[in-house]
Amino acid sequence: MVKQQYSDQEFIEMFRAEESRNMSIHFMIKQFQERLYWHFRKIVIDQVVYF
Repeated sequence: MVKQQYSDQEFIEMFRAEESRNMSIHFMIKQFQERLYWHFRKIVIDQVVYF
C-alpha cells in the first residue's frame, strides 16, 4: 500500500537517496498538484499581463 501523504522530512530523505529520487519527485507532485497548478497558473497569467 502506498502512503497518501508524506512529511517534508520524508521527501527530503527520499530525495537524498539516489535510488528513490525520481519517486520522491513523483510523490511530491501528486501530493501538491492542485497547489502547483494554481501557482503556475498565476505565474503564466502574470507573464501574459506584463507583455
